[in-house]
Amino acid sequence: MSVIAVKINRTMKDVKKGIYVFLFDGYSDWEISYLTPEINKSEEFNLVHFS
Repeated sequence: MSVIAVKINRTMKDVKKGIYVFLFDGYSDWEISYLTPEINKSEEFNLVHFS
């Protein structure tokens, strides 16, 4: 068995900014449905849903 070490040089430009969407009862899902596809297309942001 061999182990390969990999060094990753990441800068702040490589790290995506997070956009967090909190979903709850009574929330109109159509409101956020217009934004989420556009955010997912972006290479700058990472979209996270939670409830």
